[in-house]
Amino acid sequence: MIQATVPAGLGVLFTPWRFDRPLIVAVITTACAVIMLWRMFGLKKVTGASLIPVGLLYAIFAAAIVWMAVERP
Repeated sequence: MIQATVPAGLGVLFTPWRFDRPLIVAVITTACAVIMLWRMFGLKKVTGASLIPVGLLYAIFAAAIVWMAVERP
C-alpha cells in the first residue's frame, strides 16, 4: 500500500487541476452517493434493492459525462 501512495501523490501534485463541468458533476455525484450510502448504513437498511438508486445515480453521471463530451465542439 505504501508503494502505491508515493506515485499517486506525485500524480496528484503534478496534475493540472481544471474545475470544469465534468469535474463539478463528478463531485456532486460522489457527494450525493456518499450521503445516500451514509444514511443507508446508519439506518442499517442496506440491501441489494436499496443500492439500486446509487447505481442509477452513477448511470446518470455516466450519461451526463458522455453528453458533455459529445456537446463540445
